[in-house]
Amino acid sequence: MDTLISGLFKEGELAENFMSGKLPPLAGVIPHLTCEGAEQAVEQYKAAFDAELLAQMVGDDGRIMHACIVVNGTAVYLHDAWPENGALDPNGRGGSSVTMHLMLDKPGDVDAWHDKAVAAGMVSRLVPEDMFWGDRYAEVTDKCGHNWAFASPLAQ
Repeated sequence: MDTLISGLFKEGELAENFMSGKLPPLAGVIPHLTCEGAEQAVEQYKAAFDAELLAQMVGDDGRIMHACIVVNGTAVYLHDAWPENGALDPNGRGGSSVTMHLMLDKPGDVDAWHDKAVAAGMVSRLVPEDMFWGDRYAEVTDKCGHNWAFASPLAQ
């Protein structure tokens, strides 16, 4: 456990925080992203989404083998690319067919999250817009080629 938590928590503190509800539950479907330059990706997620790094494990070669961040109250796992083992990020595969979809509280939050992501270096794929299906919606792509969408119902 000490290696996994990489000095971010004292022994037993990580489990304690999960049990007390201070951290998101590690249940359901958790996205696990491959990122060429995972350390820089974590920094971009911090700047764009106020992500919090909960845990990481760094290999002998300096690459992140596993990290856990929290984005909008949900755990997201990520690790560095390992091309020698076929683990490439979307940029290394020619793009992504997956979008991380963040449901937000208010329609105005969509604009704020989109603008903050763009300010952090992400590329806008779709500017905030009121959609025919009833959501305020926007999309960005991060430095690794992962797509992120922001949505909130227009009618509350």
